[in-house]
Amino acid sequence: SVYPKIMKEINELGTRDGTPDSPPDLSMRNVSNGMPVLGSCVMETIRFYTTSFSIRIVQKPYILPIDSSKLPFRTSSEPIEGYLVDEGAQLICATRATHFTDAWEDAYAWDGTRFLDQPGEEPGAGAGRAKGVKGFGGGVSQCEGRGLASAEMKAFFAVILRAFDFEVLHAVDATGRPFEDAVPEKMRLKARDGSVVL
Repeated sequence: SVYPKIMKEINELGTRDGTPDSPPDLSMRNVSNGMPVLGSCVMETIRFYTTSFSIRIVQKPYILPIDSSKLPFRTSSEPIEGYLVDEGAQLICATRATHFTDAWEDAYAWDGTRFLDQPGEEPGAGAGRAKGVKGFGGGVSQCEGRGLASAEMKAFFAVILRAFDFEVLHAVDATGRPFEDAVPEKMRLKARDGSVVL
């Protein structure tokens, strides 16, 4: 579980006024450069759950190469080299699809450590993998506020996780035992002082 590692990172930030119950010290330096596990979890959540589309208008006609064996509507056995894409055509890239290809190890599993450098890897390998995430678009139209948005998410989660404990509530059978493979139905949110909030 990444939760203990995230809490360790948040607690190591210290607090704004030095008292243990105050919010974490979320200076820009701490948020931008600190909390790598939390940052990896945010990036993995963006990879796993976001959808964005990139639309481009074709400037001049060209042939889009394809593997003819994968063309679904072939009308003859003649080789097909590609699709003719006319000038003015709109191409739409469903970037979410790129997050679930063979390029990702175990792409259909959420892995909060996916964007951390793994043992035996060159430094920066995790950050290199993060460049494959297109949750903020890509190319010339990539969101210019992606760094700020990512920092805001890290700061938000640091404050919430420091202030509250979360308990996942699973569906239960007639005897009160949780179903083994049930998707969590909801969460219970408790303030660190012990009071139940939700």
